[in-house]
Amino acid sequence: MPSLEALKLRMNESWSRRHRLNGRLSDNVLQQGRAYADGFLDELRLSRQSWQPVKLSGSASAIVLAGREGDLKFDCLRELNRLPLQEIIVVLEDAAGRDYDALRALPGITVVHVGTALQRDSGRSIGARLLRTDTMLFCDAHAPIPAERLAYLLAAVDSGADVAISETTDALGVFRKWDELSRVKAFVNWSLGRPDLLANSNSELPNAWSRRAVNLVGEAALSLPPVAQQTALYHQLNIVVCRNVHPVGNLRESGGLGVNSLAAFGHLAALKAAMDHRGGRLSHPDRVRRRGAAGGAAH
Repeated sequence: MPSLEALKLRMNESWSRRHRLNGRLSDNVLQQGRAYADGFLDELRLSRQSWQPVKLSGSASAIVLAGREGDLKFDCLRELNRLPLQEIIVVLEDAAGRDYDALRALPGITVVHVGTALQRDSGRSIGARLLRTDTMLFCDAHAPIPAERLAYLLAAVDSGADVAISETTDALGVFRKWDELSRVKAFVNWSLGRPDLLANSNSELPNAWSRRAVNLVGEAALSLPPVAQQTALYHQLNIVVCRNVHPVGNLRESGGLGVNSLAAFGHLAALKAAMDHRGGRLSHPDRVRRRGAAGGAAH
């Protein structure tokens, strides 16, 4: 008898074939998928596993940023284990505590420990270097998201998006109540030609990337999310916003004044890099000033 992990992937392939002509993903389709998974296991006389099928034409894996020992939430991994993922990589700073032993005991989990303190998002690059699947799902070990919500990110990339990010702007309310960091994110997106992204950013987890997008942006750039997003926009990659994910709180970059100031600097540095490559006005023509009248060049 194949392992449960192998059976889960086989079940998802069968589900994907049956629904290859279906339209967009919906909560109703996800519910049908769970019923199909239960029936699949019933036929094999195996106990039900709460699997969540997702119609996929390619392969998918997850990278989980765990950081330090002690505050990892295993609910995050339980939800990921419900999805049809080829591999789940957990990036941990050290391997000396109880979290490491508990992680090693979980099926389908690969633990990468670096033995030193990491910058917050360095685990994205580390995990991406180890994977060759078509879709990579990036998650925060400290903020569990139900498998049913994560499925929308996987489906978006598998259906053709290069990058799928979580909708977080709706939770900010009216613009006058936005924090300064959110305003900086929205300004950078507008400056780079994607005002429709509002304050949404791949800085927030979870999000998903195609292997093509990672190859174009570069695995190293993933450790600097604002730079990765700027580079993706420079290459005119298809970045979509998933409104069905509902990440908790406001979010990985939220925190005290120092945290927000540092995060804002990262987004503005990404904008500066874009201006260095594409000119000070980026793609925005100057329709007000007439530099030619003063003898200068008009760009």
